[in-house]
Amino acid sequence: MAGANAFVIVLGCYAEYINEDHVIPSPGGCLVARSKWKATVQVFPQHYRGTGDVGQLFEALSALANLRSDIKEYGKLRLKYPDIWPMQILSRDGEKLRWASEAFDLVRLYRDLLRSIWVWPCDPDDWSQLNRKREALRLLMGVVDFTRMLSEEHLPAGMPQGRFQTVWRRIRSHVPDATPGSFATVFPSWPSGQFVYMPRNRFQEGLYLLFRESWRARICGSCQAHFVAEKRQTQYCSSKCAAAAKRRNDLEWWHRKHGKRSNRQRKRGKNEHL
Repeated sequence: MAGANAFVIVLGCYAEYINEDHVIPSPGGCLVARSKWKATVQVFPQHYRGTGDVGQLFEALSALANLRSDIKEYGKLRLKYPDIWPMQILSRDGEKLRWASEAFDLVRLYRDLLRSIWVWPCDPDDWSQLNRKREALRLLMGVVDFTRMLSEEHLPAGMPQGRFQTVWRRIRSHVPDATPGSFATVFPSWPSGQFVYMPRNRFQEGLYLLFRESWRARICGSCQAHFVAEKRQTQYCSSKCAAAAKRRNDLEWWHRKHGKRSNRQRKRGKNEHL
């Protein structure tokens, strides 16, 4: 119960900036400018359903990030995590192409964008790379004007906005009047003095919770799978991967410790036979 209460408190606020005309080092090694203003973003309580549910959301996000470009794997993801569908495709007749094969490219786009922001301990020095990450996160969280994005011209093909346009052209080849849904809302609350983020689907809900504790997003040091860690010191996605890494480390240590001596012994044996 204490863990659940602590998690609810975490939901209460989002970034804090305190300006004292200096910078502080972050855990990732970069310098974070401070500002004298405090800014907070909270999630309405009805979007929080308990720690068990959070674990399921994190598991679903990891599964999406690890999705292979295989239509059969796409089908398995749909069966196991149907609620993780990232964006509504709307038409005059209602929602279309949810988990349909024609929308596989949309899910792969979200997978790629999720991978691009998964490990982000410090802002990169390269501005284009930083901008790409920021735009990917805005798109994933649904805080962009999707309709305007689709109408813009000359968007770079390699940027998230350009890729989004390309995917939606394919979707509209199947549903000509299709429009994006799942617009998340961020609005100011005067009584609380906070900005409130309202996710529109389970994907956005899970992503926001992970965003709040982004240190949990890891890549396994053994199998390179994306996973959500329970503890800060966790480096592997499973006990199997941790055991495999330990065996490799032990073998490397043995070769460093005994390898040269074994080679000398073999050479000495050959010389004695001569």
